Amino acid sequence: MERFAADVQAKLGNAHVIINNAGIAGAGKPVWATPVETIERVMRINFYGVVHGTQVFLPQLVANGEGAVVNVSSIFGLIGPPNHCDYSAAKFAVRGFTEALMTELQESPISVHLVHPGGIATSIANAPQHQAFSTKYLSTPPEAIVRHVIRGIRRGTPKLVYGKDSLKTWLGANLLPLRLLNPIVWRDLRGVIDRSDYPPPAAKTAAKRRKVAP
Repeated sequence: MERFAADVQAKLGNAHVIINNAGIAGAGKPVWATPVETIERVMRINFYGVVHGTQVFLPQLVANGEGAVVNVSSIFGLIGPPNHCDYSAAKFAVRGFTEALMTELQESPISVHLVHPGGIATSIANAPQHQAFSTKYLSTPPEAIVRHVIRGIRRGTPKLVYGKDSLKTWLGANLLPLRLLNPIVWRDLRGVIDRSDYPPPAAKTAAKRRKVAP
């Protein structure tokens, strides 16, 4: 990333707008069935990709005396969806990192923007375990959110929530306590996730014991 930033600067001059949109899908499994190596890989790309992109290009914006940093989280950086512990953790991390950066740069001429896309029709969820989810939710054209982000940069909007189901997710995350929000999220998503690893192993063992009990 340091070499990339140096190449951009040498060929095009300083960057003025940087958009950190690193992202891969996770395992699509519940916490107890997700290998820690998968969580670490998703964090390296989805979170540290944003960190590295911000840190290597930010000096160019500072040198300009103006510019915009745009970091892409997700609506899964607003709620905790089932079977997305790896992806959601990374997107919550992007949110915290970016909101801290906003505070740090509030007295500078550099604007910072945090994007929480809803169901955008990209290829991120092409793996078989995500097909039902992709078919139901990923429908907003990428071009639509691009236009929305450009408007947000021009207007200086710090948080941009856009795409399918983004508004209701944002409202739920901000207005409902978790004891009400989490059951709603489960009911909404349980039909499009892989439930082959449910219930958790201890629950399976307990169920077997109940069946053989005299």
